[in-house]
Amino acid sequence: MTFTVQEGPQTHVTEIAAQGNQKISREDLLKGLNLSPGQPFSTALLDEDRRIVESKYLDRGFVEVRVETTVERLTEEKVRVSYQVSEGDMMKVDDIHIIGNRLTKNKIIGRNIDFHEGDPLSQDRLLTSQQKLYSLGLFNRVDIVPINVNPIGSYKPVIIRVEDGNPIILGYGGGFQDREGPRGTIEISHNNLFGLARSISFRTRASFREQRGQITYKEPRLFNHDLDSFVTLFAEKTRQTSFNTTRTNASLQVLKRFHRLDSFFFRYNFETVDLSDIRVNPLATGQENLGTLKLSSLSTAWLRDTRDDPFDPTKGFFNTINFSVTSKLIGSQANFLSFFGQTQSHRRIGDNMVLASSLRLGLTKPYGSTLEVPISERFFAGGSTTLRGFNLDCAGPLDIQAKTPENEDQANRINCGGPSSSQYYAPLGGNALFIANFELRVPITNNTSFVPFYDAGNVFGKISTIRPSSFTNTLGAGFRYKTPFGPVRIDLGFNLNSPVGMPNRQIFFTIGNPF
Repeated sequence: MTFTVQEGPQTHVTEIAAQGNQKISREDLLKGLNLSPGQPFSTALLDEDRRIVESKYLDRGFVEVRVETTVERLTEEKVRVSYQVSEGDMMKVDDIHIIGNRLTKNKIIGRNIDFHEGDPLSQDRLLTSQQKLYSLGLFNRVDIVPINVNPIGSYKPVIIRVEDGNPIILGYGGGFQDREGPRGTIEISHNNLFGLARSISFRTRASFREQRGQITYKEPRLFNHDLDSFVTLFAEKTRQTSFNTTRTNASLQVLKRFHRLDSFFFRYNFETVDLSDIRVNPLATGQENLGTLKLSSLSTAWLRDTRDDPFDPTKGFFNTINFSVTSKLIGSQANFLSFFGQTQSHRRIGDNMVLASSLRLGLTKPYGSTLEVPISERFFAGGSTTLRGFNLDCAGPLDIQAKTPENEDQANRINCGGPSSSQYYAPLGGNALFIANFELRVPITNNTSFVPFYDAGNVFGKISTIRPSSFTNTLGAGFRYKTPFGPVRIDLGFNLNSPVGMPNRQIFFTIGNPF
């Protein structure tokens, strides 16, 4: 089949005119249109521009607006475009009727809509209000429509029709990590206490390395301001590489959101940490008497998330910064400052590949009468989500211990290697951490991808000892298989400068991306 094309001369727009617009100026009316003087003329773009002009009136309450276009050919290559506007009357919101809410109070619905009695009947505000009500997670259905009756003057009533969802939600999940084994999560929550959008939830998570139970209460609009507050209580038992901890924690957090992307947090945290069960020399931690420690801290954090998918992103950024002060002035038994920042980036390369990167920086420093940061509050790295050339937590400062018949099982559990057959490494953590991860996700099939990666960084005993020359370097590759629970992955990493006696090759099998 052959198509014969006769192009003819290209037609350009020379002038754009507007007639009948009384309530919107010509400049505002034509702003943001696809066609402008000097551009090639397109009937498809003209139709889209007509809808844009119409929407500007609908958003201002002119519900009966009509917009027509004419194209006047001036020469063979030039046209003049005109918009004829019949504005009609501006409609305003009359009474607002809320129906269908058996559980949720009217005031919860009223404070989550963007229009009120007397406002222009804006289609955009009606749609935005519908989206906000859906985002509360309280309703199965939300309809917001003007009542189709003869208006009284220039006013129309509006109906908000909702259908309450089930406020009690049961959730569960599971995962697997080779160093941790299987893990499971169960959560039950009530997200509409007393019909006021308050929520309470109980969550439990368990694996061979960690058991945790948590209760969280959420109070929306704290003190009738646009602030969410959370009270959280949890108890946790964790088996770290060098020590075991048992924590009990109580926290109060206030959250403020800006522009749908930015979130700011302020938090008070009080916890007790049992450090009596450690597998390193207590003197190597700088603390001879390790037992139950009380920590009281104030912290603030900022978070921005533009990723298209939090579980398997292909584009966007994730940024967070956290700063905390732990002080004896507010009931703590130790004084130290902590900072942690992370930035993630995901960019498409070509049609299908994704370049993913992550940078992490952690700093903590004791002050006052505290000489060492407790080992439970230090930074650790090594494993499938940090530096893939190390076994779990094995990067950074190490305590060299002699192997004895009594501690042989302990040395095998730590599994960091050792400088000789009669010694083994036990990680101590550090006051500083820097990690850089880069990987290229190359699809092989619809569900399978090949991923070469590079990891750099280390854990440092003191902030003053951070040196690029001390960064470790890991090259490796892995495979990903997409599942509804996130990607199943296997990674093989080669540490190019591992400590003497430490394995320079690690293999990891887990569910979820490394960052």
